[in-house]
Amino acid sequence: MLEVVLRADPDEWPSAETWREQLPAWFTAACASEDRKTAWTLENFVYWFTPDLREWWWWQAEVNGPESFVIVLLSHEVDPPHEALVWLLRTAGATEIDRFQD
Repeated sequence: MLEVVLRADPDEWPSAETWREQLPAWFTAACASEDRKTAWTLENFVYWFTPDLREWWWWQAEVNGPESFVIVLLSHEVDPPHEALVWLLRTAGATEIDRFQD
């Protein structure tokens, strides 16, 4: 899921319709529509992954067990805007998200 978004060509950023075709149906179904205002829209989600706006970079991920993993992000900021990533993780089933900074 994230690989598709993170590898998108910034010079040819896909349209919302292309994103709908490329991203998994479970995710696009979870995105807000006109009658559901509680979730992110697909357009807002991919907007925050636009390379010019994204202020963090995926560094690594490690599985700690059947229900636990760690994602390491790099950023020049102390707390970069990463709410779209948090929303994706929750939509994918994450029940707990701990944020640590070194």
